[in-house]
Amino acid sequence: MKLRPLHPLLALLCNIALLYLLYFVCRVVYVAEFWDIYSTSWNQLNPWQLLWGGFRFDTAAICYTNIPYILMVLLPLSPRLRNSRGWLTTTRLLYVVVNTLALWVNLFDTVYSRYTGRRTTSSFLSEFSNEGNLGDIVGTEILHSWYLVLLFVVLIWAMYKLKVL
Repeated sequence: MKLRPLHPLLALLCNIALLYLLYFVCRVVYVAEFWDIYSTSWNQLNPWQLLWGGFRFDTAAICYTNIPYILMVLLPLSPRLRNSRGWLTTTRLLYVVVNTLALWVNLFDTVYSRYTGRRTTSSFLSEFSNEGNLGDIVGTEILHSWYLVLLFVVLIWAMYKLKVL
């Protein structure tokens, strides 16, 4: 029995839901990494407000980074073009590449925050613009944060294997 492909809108919603899950994992890792800071006021925090704030932030990040993918999936195309190998490969590749970069930046932020005490912003580019040993710094941090590299590989594998469409 041959399975029928999911409707493009349903596939899009499944892929976006997967991203919410992956971003949530990154948030849990970030909080765990800085638990010594967060634990002092954890009892005063409302977990529902934290979840809602994280959801809102993730919504903005997912929407901004996935605009081209969302538009490609929602374009009113003929079924023949939409199901062509080239179109499906392009949309899959776009989804995986863009979200691989987004998840890398998300986990990189965990390492960067250790040194600056704040999340990554556009000022990051100017802070490291005159560094001559950036490769050494990145290499050292990859060794120190090997578990984040392993988590990154697992997240990308999960995104690649669990994506729909």
